[in-house]
Amino acid sequence: MHTLFPKIIEINIQELEKFEVVEISTPKEIIGLDEFIGQRDKEELIKSVLRLDPKKYIIKTDNPRNLYNLFTSLFEKEYNTISSFNVVYIDIKDNLQNILKSQIKIFKPVKSMLGVRTNSIKDSFDVVKKPALLDFKYDGLRVQIHNDYGVVKLFSRNLDDITKQFPEVVKYIKDNFPNTSFVLDSECVGFDFKKMEFLPFQLLSRRILTKNVESVEHIKVVVKAFDIFYKDGETLIDETYEKRREILENLFTNKKLKQPINFEVKNLINSK
Repeated sequence: MHTLFPKIIEINIQELEKFEVVEISTPKEIIGLDEFIGQRDKEELIKSVLRLDPKKYIIKTDNPRNLYNLFTSLFEKEYNTISSFNVVYIDIKDNLQNILKSQIKIFKPVKSMLGVRTNSIKDSFDVVKKPALLDFKYDGLRVQIHNDYGVVKLFSRNLDDITKQFPEVVKYIKDNFPNTSFVLDSECVGFDFKKMEFLPFQLLSRRILTKNVESVEHIKVVVKAFDIFYKDGETLIDETYEKRREILENLFTNKKLKQPINFEVKNLINSK
């Protein structure tokens, strides 16, 4: 017998009779398991298990290690969303079902998904599968933009607060999006607006390393937003990238924007 609910182990035989045993390998007619049978995503199995009321059911499986591995994948997802083991532990210690409710918290940066190096286009498709969206890779700085109705913070890939280093980006968000909240993933790139060309990362890095931002304000930037994780209280990480991209693009279209900086790098490329 394997259970994910430690409190159940403490009951005696008489109390045990009050529970219904649910085997992972049983037919889908068994209560609680019809949600994941036939699903390609194996995480649906553990999600379905955790939805069962621990006061009524005991989980039985011939492969507890597999069930454990599925659970740890959910734990890792929760950690990547909140970036704090302590917060995740507190959230699930009394109720494991809370691990099914991964919610982004504004101003708590999300761990960035990093790129995977491959040797060919074919290898790339083997990694990301098809269909896929192809985008430019810029020699810039990964910046996560958190906006809570005009209160703005910026975070680096390493989850460091870099808000003070990019005052023009903060101003742009404040001026244009005071009535919404979101978390965007983006690339901040140095740009020479006279020569209309990108700057090497070494120049942009001076914006990060300096304690006096005014001394490097001549190093201008453009921002390429390419993903959205959260909008107006709704966590979007489980949505398809196609859906997230549509939500992201709708932020910047059909709206009159004050534009002290350029948020669409594509326009700069076409103007050459």
